[in-house]
Order: sequence, then structure tokens, then C-alpha cells
Amino acid sequence: MTQDITEALARATTLAASWTVDSVHAATRRLAAASDSRLTIDWDDDAGEDWARLLDGPTVVALISAQIPLLIVSDSLPKPALSTTDEFVVLTVGEMDTAALSANVEVLRSAFPQIWALSLADGGGLSPDRFSPDELWFLTV
Repeated sequence: MTQDITEALARATTLAASWTVDSVHAATRRLAAASDSRLTIDWDDDAGEDWARLLDGPTVVALISAQIPLLIVSDSLPKPALSTTDEFVVLTVGEMDTAALSANVEVLRSAFPQIWALSLADGGGLSPDRFSPDELWFLTV
């Protein structure tokens, strides 16, 4: 069984106009600071990366999109950090590497148009019927 994220992606896409790089920086810092553990931020926005990651040691516990106000969090993210998430759409998942998400193809294309260009170029891509947060991140980073 998968978690259909179509509605969440559509909602985040409609809010994208006010979502900026500065918004991502501020939100990422707030999430890391609000955590009970020592979360580190992994994001090279100067290189054009479209996702920031929050790491608890080597483990990714959150992905924050720079394209749309979307936060994908592992259920292992320290709970105090989630009290600061009112400015974006939050998806909670069990494991970042588990293919347990699904979404409508057109909504995925609207939210992340670069997926389709990459998919056509390399013959691979994302299966909208079952994908993991890690796969989404990898194809859209």
C-alpha cells in the first residue's frame, strides 16, 4: 500500500509563488534549531540544488524542497522540530528509502518538471505508482 501524495503536491505547488531560497534557508535553520538532537543541514544551493536535507548523524530525517513549500519528514525526526512547519506542506514517511509514495503523473509533472526531462534522457525515472522520498530527491535535486 502506498501513501498518495497528489493532494499535498498540488497544494504545495499552488503556494510556490511565495516560496524563495531565503524561505528555505530560514525554514531549514528553524527546523534544525528546534530539534532535540543535533541536526545538520546539507544543501548546496549555490550549486543549484533544489532540496535541502536535514541529517541526524548520517541519517536523512527531512527533505525540504526549494521549488515548492514541501517538507518530507521521517517519523524519526525529533518532534519539537515539527512545531515550526506551518509555512509548508508536511508529509510524514516511515523511511526515506522505502518506496511507499504515489502521485498523479500530471501533478508530479507540475510540481517537478525536471523529472520528465531526466526520465526521457536516461530511460529511467520515477514510477508514479510507487516511489521513495530518496528517489524523488535524487531525480529532482
